[in-house]
Amino acid sequence: MDIVNAFGIEEIHKKNLTENESMQTISMAVSKVVRPLPASSLETWFDGTSLSRSMNINLESQLI
Repeated sequence: MDIVNAFGIEEIHKKNLTENESMQTISMAVSKVVRPLPASSLETWFDGTSLSRSMNINLESQLI
């Protein structure tokens, strides 16, 4: 998350998205860099990472 803060991405998101939408978008971007998976597998990947403990979001593919 340091890189998100360093580039001001979270602040940009706050101007255009809700906090939940911002966290979902950041999580999806991180997943594509770390382990590119289809959207249907995103929730499973996310649940196994430390991001799931620091972000209170739902990444079910039907909600995205």
